[in-house]
Amino acid sequence: MLHPDIRVSKSKISAKGLFAVKKIPRYTVVWKFSEHDSRVYEKPALKKFRQKYRQTVAKYSYVAPNGKIVYLLDASKYFNHSCDPNVIPLGKNSDVAAGDIMPGEEITYDYAILMDADEKAITCRCNSRNCRHLIKRDRKIDDYLTKKGFKMLTSLNKVRQPLLALNDECPCDSGLIFSQCHGQTKNRT
Repeated sequence: MLHPDIRVSKSKISAKGLFAVKKIPRYTVVWKFSEHDSRVYEKPALKKFRQKYRQTVAKYSYVAPNGKIVYLLDASKYFNHSCDPNVIPLGKNSDVAAGDIMPGEEITYDYAILMDADEKAITCRCNSRNCRHLIKRDRKIDDYLTKKGFKMLTSLNKVRQPLLALNDECPCDSGLIFSQCHGQTKNRT
């Protein structure tokens, strides 16, 4: 499920991308996993499908930490890669703005964190200042972005969170609801 201030538009990185239509402040959850907006497959199950469908799934999916393939059905499938992303993971099932995202700015993610170790590297077209020219699984990138995301958890309550209701499970994967974990830090003792 995407933040309501994000739209699909033409991208310089790929044919289509996600763009902010209003300022999205740092610490804002911009994407949250939803069973209604995706299909989840075991890797062996993909072999049963026709080649064309497998190609579509490969283009618009990612490998979850549990090894399952998550095929995105909503506009979130248009997240484009950048070696200098403005969105980073926040736990297993959500992503957060790493800084303020301005209107018209493309929303980007580092695909390296989503790749399986056995996946072939792909050519990068992000043209960012920190471009690595190849997108491949790299534990250093994975660890850095994951740690950066977890450091942001205590700041989630500083901005409006349209994707997080106070009774939702917290993105930190603690099993607590948001209001008990990070949503009401001012009231915690």
